[in-house]
Amino acid sequence: MHKYAAGAVFAAGGSERFPNAPAIAALGARAAGAGLVRLWAPEPSRLSAAVLVPEATFAAGAGGEDFSRADAVVAGMGLDTRAKETVAQILSSTARRVVFDADALGALAAAECGGLSSGGDGFREAIVTPHSGEAARMLGCGAKDVDADRDGAAEALRLKFGATVVLKGRRTIVLSRDGADRFVCGAGNPFMAAGGSGDLLAGAIAARFARLARAGTVQSQTRAAFLAAASAVWLHAAAADSLVAQDMPCEPCAANLAARMASIRIILERSPE
Repeated sequence: MHKYAAGAVFAAGGSERFPNAPAIAALGARAAGAGLVRLWAPEPSRLSAAVLVPEATFAAGAGGEDFSRADAVVAGMGLDTRAKETVAQILSSTARRVVFDADALGALAAAECGGLSSGGDGFREAIVTPHSGEAARMLGCGAKDVDADRDGAAEALRLKFGATVVLKGRRTIVLSRDGADRFVCGAGNPFMAAGGSGDLLAGAIAARFARLARAGTVQSQTRAAFLAAASAVWLHAAAADSLVAQDMPCEPCAANLAARMASIRIILERSPE
């Protein structure tokens, strides 16, 4: 297998205030098996990328990117005031598989973007990854309302935005765009509640989506989106549990968590079945 066969992930994010976020997403993408990671991010993000994921490449300029070359795009991490413009560019591009996270979710809510996924030859399959607060803004309700009925909130997000939903939190819910598949993650621990954890997961979801696209083993893009999201959610949570369960526990910060995710993935991939 060569790097392109393992899937190419493009990560769009970062700003003056949050320069490290896209690099953390790129780290998650590499940990989850992406063969190539490309960052569409501002200049300040280059330093953190050089430290966290030096093998990542950068888009040539800030004027735009050819997302058609990506097997999956992940967008939103640290975009800040760039969110509206970036989301609009992605939605008007030929990007086929898109994971919307963080600030991109606010932009989608503000623009009232429904029907994020589409079929046919020019298909686009989308995944949204809100926590309770982001889900509340997307649905126009309170975070307490989301937490009071997480299944109902996930269903409402699926119907409103036409996307596979990853509703993060205690027992993260993954719901497929068509409502046919549902996964509730029983793994994970409170130590995961730290900055950067969501960015790492978003990148991992995009990587799993890209690898499934390249493998061609799942014919339905909707099914592939669900499997990508569910497998990445489990990998992320299982890695965190593994870190804190050691005799000498290790903090599941982004770098440690990514390293353990990669270890678990490699063990599973080298297993016969």
